[in-house]
Amino acid sequence: AAGSYTLSFSVDYESMLSDKSRSLFRMVPKQFPVTVVLSAPKIMFDETITNLGDQVPDSPIVDSIKRCFEDNYSATFVYNKADADMLLRLHVSTLEHTERISDIYPYFVHASGSLSLVNAGTGEEIFNATIAEEKGADFNSIEKAGINALIKLAQKMDLDLCK
Repeated sequence: AAGSYTLSFSVDYESMLSDKSRSLFRMVPKQFPVTVVLSAPKIMFDETITNLGDQVPDSPIVDSIKRCFEDNYSATFVYNKADADMLLRLHVSTLEHTERISDIYPYFVHASGSLSLVNAGTGEEIFNATIAEEKGADFNSIEKAGINALIKLAQKMDLDLCK
């Protein structure tokens, strides 16, 4: 977690010098404190979430991923690329599974995507993961089936980073 930590180092003269050598010098064990300040990473979140080709303005997937990085890495999210240490790129889309057979069958839509973390200063990719596919269904609307798939994806997202 972000914050200030103190590490203390000490010199073990007994392991470094023989008894004869130590008798020649008056050695006082020394402690060397070092303060380490960990700052929270500043992340700009760049997401593209589409449902059957249309942009989705608000998705629970974004909140799920942000919460993961805030809880596990004390990350803070910024809106300007110039202020960011890292860029978090999320691409999620939905796709109709098959044509609806008849009115007695629901629409089925699958959602999947990818997540990558990039060093904002160097452009080096730090992490890249495929987000497992989830299926959503709805009897009345293919768009609602897509939204259901996105909701399930957010609920079941299983990223190693968040464990």
